[in-house]
Amino acid sequence: MRIKQAVGNITVTQNGVTTTLKPGDPIPDITDPNATFTAVNGEIDLQVNGKTIKAGPGATFSVSVVNGAVNVTATGGVPVAVKTEDGHNVVLTGGSQVTMSPTTDGQVAINVVSGNALVSDSSGGESQSLGTGQTIDVSSTHVETAGETTTEGPRVVQPPPSTVTDSGIIVESGSVSGSNPK
Repeated sequence: MRIKQAVGNITVTQNGVTTTLKPGDPIPDITDPNATFTAVNGEIDLQVNGKTIKAGPGATFSVSVVNGAVNVTATGGVPVAVKTEDGHNVVLTGGSQVTMSPTTDGQVAINVVSGNALVSDSSGGESQSLGTGQTIDVSSTHVETAGETTTEGPRVVQPPPSTVTDSGIIVESGSVSGSNPK
């Protein structure tokens, strides 16, 4: 399990310790197979057993890995997205838990333990809504690869400046003229 990218402020709870990461901080190694993440006012991308988990501002989720199965629980009210090895998208609503387990025939079984999830195929075509207790098998092309080593680890980055004013209106800047057209 590793954080691929972090933007803005996020918190990570692992091994019973909560760490707040701010722009410029190094991204820590995730050593706990059962960690919790919150995108306080930013975004987080997490890589877990070939799956990519993405969450935006306000999202809180837990991830655990048990016997190759990846369990994701969206505990906040903001949806959390998971992309499988083969590009299938799984979107969990708040209060939902999904387990993704490898099958004996090389697929991934997506099981909704609680709540709801929307699963779309890798071509962006068909989508299927699943509820508690429902399972769907999707293809998998995941191959385990060794992690890359760098001399300096990735860092949390600052979110881009907003073009939204305090009133919530997006504004576009342009040139200002000193003349007054009639």
